[in-house]
Amino acid sequence: MTGVRHRYLHSALGGALAAAVALGCAEPDSRAQQPGVGGARSSATAGGADCADTAEAGALRCAGGRVRREGDRLVVARGGGGPPVVLQDDTTEGARFVRHAYRAHLASIGAHLVELRHYEGSSYLLIDARSGAATPLSGPPVVSPDGRRFVTTSMDLEAGYDPNEIEIWRVTDSVRQLEFSHRPDGWGPSDAVWRDTATIELRKHEMAPDGSSSRVTPLRLTRDGTTWSLHDLSR
Repeated sequence: MTGVRHRYLHSALGGALAAAVALGCAEPDSRAQQPGVGGARSSATAGGADCADTAEAGALRCAGGRVRREGDRLVVARGGGGPPVVLQDDTTEGARFVRHAYRAHLASIGAHLVELRHYEGSSYLLIDARSGAATPLSGPPVVSPDGRRFVTTSMDLEAGYDPNEIEIWRVTDSVRQLEFSHRPDGWGPSDAVWRDTATIELRKHEMAPDGSSSRVTPLRLTRDGTTWSLHDLSR
C-alpha cells in the first residue's frame, strides 16, 4: 500500500469522526481539532454523541457492551431484540479474505461502524443499532450537524483497489437512503467537512502526469431540497 491511497486511508477514519470532536468518550481535550490523534473520540450532533477509536479495543468501549469481539468474529447486539449480527472473519487468501474491525458507535444516526479489510483494499459496514440492517459504504461516514445525513469519500488513485467516490446518504428513522453519488474520472475526493446542513467542503486530488505527486484543490457540495450540486472552486 503506497502513494496517495496510503497517505489518506489511515487518516480517513480519524478525520471523518474527528470533525468538531472532543478526544475521549466523555471528556473534552485541547487536541479536539486535530485529526489523526490516537485515542477514543466523541462528537455531538442533534441525534446524540458519537464515539470512535482507530484502535478496536477503544471503539468497543464506546459501544458500551453492545458489540463484542469473540476471537475471529464480531458480535453486534440488536437493540430491538432478536439474534445478534455476527461478522465472521475469513482469512482465505484471495477474493474471500476479510477481517472485520469495530470502529465507532454513531449514536447520532443510531448505528455501528465496522471496517472491512479485504485482501486488497477496504470498505465499511454501517449497522443499524436497533434492527441490525447493514449498509455497505466505501468510506467512513461524516454525519451532518442535524444528524439527518452523512457523507462518505473514498480515494485510490494508484492501485485502484478502492473506488474514487463521493456519497451522501439521508437518514430517516432506521432507513439509509442514497441521495447523491459521484464517481469521478481521473481524480479522488477526501476530507469532507460539513459547513452547515446544506454545504459540504472537501478536497480534490489529481495525480501528476508522471505519478510523482498530486494536485489538491477545493470542492464544495451544496444542497437545494434533496438535490446536490458539485462545484469545483479552482475554476
